[in-house]
Amino acid sequence: MKRCHKCGEPVISDYVSIRDVCASCGTDLHACLNCVFYDRGSYNECREPQSEWVGEKDKNNFCDFFRFKVARRTATSGGETDVAKARLEALFKK
Repeated sequence: MKRCHKCGEPVISDYVSIRDVCASCGTDLHACLNCVFYDRGSYNECREPQSEWVGEKDKNNFCDFFRFKVARRTATSGGETDVAKARLEALFKK
């Protein structure tokens, strides 16, 4: 699932244009921080060797290599699992 890098809100659209912003927090979506190629340890913080340097990684840019990263959630990510377990246990306690 695609998620905003700032607030984690799901991004429903299949295509993200340069001017799209998060419906929840208003953060730019076509930004390096949302890209599959973004990597702080790589040269220019990007694994795509042909990309040009982008100064502000959290702002919209015109990179042709942009691909929205898909966040994979595990069973233990977030607090949802813990909350669900606590609710289930509360049902059986008297």
